[in-house]
Amino acid sequence: MNCLCSFLRVSALATLFMVKGITVSAEAKKSLSDLEDLIIEAIEVNPAEAKQLIMSLTDLEGYDDELLRGHQEFYDGELSYSLGNWAAAAGFYRESLPYFKNLNDSSKLAIAYNNLGLVESFLGNYDKSLNCFSESLKIEFALNNAKGIAQCYQNMAIVFSEGNQMVKALDFYNKALEVFLEEEAWEDAAAIYNNMAAEFSQAEEFDKASLYYNKSLDIYKKQRNGAMEARVLSNIGALKLRQEKFDEASKSMERALFLLKAEGDKIGEASTYGMLGDLYKGRGDLGQAVFLYGMAISMAEESGLKDIQIKNLLAEYSAYKSLGRYNDALSSYEKYIALRDNIIAENPEFRSGALSMELEQQIAERDTRLYRAKIRERYFRGAMAVVAVFALFGFIIAGRHRRRLIKQNEAEDLKKRVMKDKSNPEFVAICLASVRLSIEREDYPTALLQLDNVSELIRQIMEYSSQELIPLSKEIEYLKTYLSVQDQRLQKNIEYRIESNILQNAEQVLVPAMLTQPFLEDSLSNDVALNSKSIPKLNIAFMRRGNLLEVIIEDNRIDDNNDCRNAALEEKYKALDIAISFSNIKRGRSHTVKTSEFGEIRSEERFDGNIKKGHRVYFSLPLITN
Repeated sequence: MNCLCSFLRVSALATLFMVKGITVSAEAKKSLSDLEDLIIEAIEVNPAEAKQLIMSLTDLEGYDDELLRGHQEFYDGELSYSLGNWAAAAGFYRESLPYFKNLNDSSKLAIAYNNLGLVESFLGNYDKSLNCFSESLKIEFALNNAKGIAQCYQNMAIVFSEGNQMVKALDFYNKALEVFLEEEAWEDAAAIYNNMAAEFSQAEEFDKASLYYNKSLDIYKKQRNGAMEARVLSNIGALKLRQEKFDEASKSMERALFLLKAEGDKIGEASTYGMLGDLYKGRGDLGQAVFLYGMAISMAEESGLKDIQIKNLLAEYSAYKSLGRYNDALSSYEKYIALRDNIIAENPEFRSGALSMELEQQIAERDTRLYRAKIRERYFRGAMAVVAVFALFGFIIAGRHRRRLIKQNEAEDLKKRVMKDKSNPEFVAICLASVRLSIEREDYPTALLQLDNVSELIRQIMEYSSQELIPLSKEIEYLKTYLSVQDQRLQKNIEYRIESNILQNAEQVLVPAMLTQPFLEDSLSNDVALNSKSIPKLNIAFMRRGNLLEVIIEDNRIDDNNDCRNAALEEKYKALDIAISFSNIKRGRSHTVKTSEFGEIRSEERFDGNIKKGHRVYFSLPLITN
């Protein structure tokens, strides 16, 4: 049932009390009123502080003890209500009633009966709930409080709705609506229209449901209440989804989501993401449904919305199972079970709701299996007539499979070659030779520094060379270590700069391990760097361009062998591309990337006017995030 609200009523204003001949002074009234305001605010944001403030009520001086004890019991009920502890809330509200009766505080007594009626309905005690609302209604009639009367009617309608008594529910909704319209309480009237629409939707009277939802929507638009407009749009989307009018449902839900984001309504936003997941699941787009369920779960977890989180975990489990991703389905189900048990431990009354939710899921899965069984039976009869055709296709597929295996074997050999290039034992040996030379010269501080750098480089090579993807932050860390070792090998102070416009997200962005090594080896190769009198200068950049990561490497090398060098780099780059294409990325276990998204390598000379200033290599990769 998509009811917008149940009326929990809180008295935030102090009233004039005449108790046992004691007249409360204006200053004392202000003290009690101020404390009530603090309690109401703390209940919303800081339950622990609210508890302390409620306990301090009895410390106020100048007030009758019954007055303070009544307020203390009432606000303990409010606090338990806000925490979802219905049984405790019912006990506190019930304890407050005698105090308010003795004080002849009709206003507070009506509110306490109303709120007790609400928690009794949440506990499934519908008869007790209706009795409480009836008592509240009598008092409201005596006080001639029109809005209070209408709110009692509305809450009684909600109880009848929960008891599946639609006729009585609509009767009381109409009584409440009549009062709200007469009092020009437009937003309260809009809530009634919404709840009546939900009743018609439940009874599958979709035309009437749509009519009343639109009446509610019109009022909220006129009142410029974006948050409630979004809630009604979500309900309209759910209605259209039940009718399998997916385009209309999508339009309403997406508009609702836009408004909810603008209003900062995290509860509504998380719920709408879950409904969009149901929509895409209904369309058969299970991949998108899983993504949307994940968004709903994440938002609900961040905001502590356990009811939304658990509902979407169960839906995510079902979607994963339909996709055949059984490990993911098991993971979602285990999270669901853990959260369910946690909620039941906190609130035992949730058990029946959890069982109902699981039963609905089982019924849906049973219906799906029955439907699939019928489809299989129909297709089986026709399948026998095309066995020969399938056999032919089998031979074709077998041939393709054989060729794919050959290509995969070639790719594995290529990956081994790429790993050897990454580990580069020849370079490590050269670096160790420079350490040995420093030792022979008895330059032990330099030798120690060199040995530290080389050992760190070897550690990183061993860690990264077997990985296909590493975070950009680790790639940059490896670059710095590699250049330090090259610096001591060449005995030149290499000048370099590493820049990126995504450094703050460098832990989440993934790149092929040791991606830049072949290009740096080319820039700092022996026949160039050792014979050059100039200091090697390098500019390395990792720049995000939309959904691509552009890599740029510039050096100050000036030589006449660019064609040969570029051919060698192109070969290494292609090898890297092919190796990745047969990795887990292609199989979709962690990410989805097409090899065609790896941009072509480009190499060119850099000029300042007509003067050659160096060399530039640049290429683009798909932006992969963890």
